[in-house]
Amino acid sequence: MAPLTLYILTYNCARAPIHPASFASALFAGLASADSASHAPHVLVLSLQEIAPVAPAFLGGALLTPWFDAFAAAVETAASRLGAGYVDVATRNVGMTALMVFVRADVVGRVRGVGEGGVGTGLWAMGNKGAVGVRLRIGVDEGGPGEGEEEEEGEGEVEVAFVAAHLAPMEDQVERRNADWRNIVRNLVFTPATRQPAQLSARRPTSAVPSSSEEENEQEPLLRPTTPADPTLPSAEPSSLYTPPTYLFLAGDLNYRTASTKPAPGASRTFPQPTKDPSDPLHYSQLLVSDQLTRERKAGRTLHGLVEAPVRFPPTYKYQHGEDGGVETAVGNADADGDTEARGRWNWAPHRWPSWCDRILYLDSSTASVQPHSYTALPLQRTSDHRPVALAVTIPSKPLSSKMEAPFPLNPHWKADRAAARQRELVVGVLAWLGLTWEGRAAVLAAVVGLVGSWAVLRSLIAF
Repeated sequence: MAPLTLYILTYNCARAPIHPASFASALFAGLASADSASHAPHVLVLSLQEIAPVAPAFLGGALLTPWFDAFAAAVETAASRLGAGYVDVATRNVGMTALMVFVRADVVGRVRGVGEGGVGTGLWAMGNKGAVGVRLRIGVDEGGPGEGEEEEEGEGEVEVAFVAAHLAPMEDQVERRNADWRNIVRNLVFTPATRQPAQLSARRPTSAVPSSSEEENEQEPLLRPTTPADPTLPSAEPSSLYTPPTYLFLAGDLNYRTASTKPAPGASRTFPQPTKDPSDPLHYSQLLVSDQLTRERKAGRTLHGLVEAPVRFPPTYKYQHGEDGGVETAVGNADADGDTEARGRWNWAPHRWPSWCDRILYLDSSTASVQPHSYTALPLQRTSDHRPVALAVTIPSKPLSSKMEAPFPLNPHWKADRAAARQRELVVGVLAWLGLTWEGRAAVLAAVVGLVGSWAVLRSLIAF
C-alpha cells in the first residue's frame, strides 16, 4: 500500500494579516529537501497561532473569514505551481489558535469522517492560548489513495489527528506550559464535525487544476454520512489525543525557550548568527543545548510519547520585524548537515532569548513508524516575529494497532467547561470589538449621540 504524504506547517501570525503572495512563495519551501515529497503532498495542514486580534478571533464567523481566506488564497497559489488542487476539509479555531486541513483533490473522496475538538488554556480557560484539533479517517487500499477505484467492503482506514497549539509565553513559565499541555490532554475531545458531508462536498478545490475523478464525480459527496450506528465511530470511550490509536501530530507555538530569565543588557552580542562552524560560539547549536522543550520532554513532564525530528535550523523567535523585513538580508534554512545557507545577520529582538518556540512533534509507534523527510524553518514573513516551520513526512497506509496510555485522565466536565469558556470569549470579543476597532468605536459613538439626542428631545418636551 502506498504511504500517505503529509506536509504540516506551523506559523504564529502575530495578529497581522499575511501577504498571500509572499506566504505562497514560501509555503512549500520545506519540500525542497524531502526525499519523496517532490510532488504535492496528499494532506496539507496549517497550524496558526495569533491568527487575528482578539475581537475577530473570539467572535469568529464573518469577522474571521477574511483571515482564513488569505491563507486559502496562498494555498491556491502555491498548489497551482505544483500542478495540484486542494479541498479545505476542516477550518477550525478556538479563539486565536486555528487549524486548516486541506486534502488533495484526487484524494479527498477517500476522507470518510472528520472529527474536531478544542480547548482554551488562557485566562479563565479562554482561547487567547489553547489548542484545536482535527481528526481524519481516510480509506486506503492496495493501490494507494486517490486512484479512482471502487471501494470494497472492509477496506482499511487510517486515522490521523492534527493539533494546533499555543502555550504560555515568557522565559520563566515552563511549569505553566507543562500545565497547558496537561489541560489539552484532559480537555481536547474529538466529536463529529458540525459541517455535514453534503455541505463539504460543495466546497471547491483551492486550485483550478481539476482531477479526472473530480470531473467524473462532481456531484458526489466528499464524505460519507456518519451516524451513531456507524461501527467505525468510537462508542465505548471518547475520542481523545491518545484514543483510539491514531497518527498524532502536534504543531504550534509551544513557547519553550532557551533560558529561564530574560536576557541581561548586552546579552544580544552572544545571540546566534549565521556561521557554518558548529564549534563557533555564535552557531545556533550552542544555544540549542539549553532548549527547555527537549529537557522537559525527556524528563517526562510534557508532550508525553511525542518525538521530534532533529532540529537543524536556527531559532524561530524573536526576530525584529516590520514592513522593512525582519533581517538585514535574506535568511535561508539549515541543510541536512546543520550548516546554514544564510548570508548577512539575523536581526534578533534584544529583550528575548532566541528560541525554538515553533515546533512540530508526532506520536511514533512500534507497529507503524512515521518517516520524516524534512523538518525546517521557512523564510521569515514581514508581518511576524516568528519564522514558519514545516515538516514533510510519510505515514504507512495501515491503521495503528498499538495503543498508548494517556498520561492524564479526561476531564468528565470538558464539554460544560468549554461551553462556559466560550460564553466568556463572546463577552470579551464584543468588548474588544467595541473598544479596539473603528467599527466598534463608531457604533459606541452613534449610540451615545443617539442617547444624548433623545434625552435633549425628552427634556424639551417636558419643559414645554
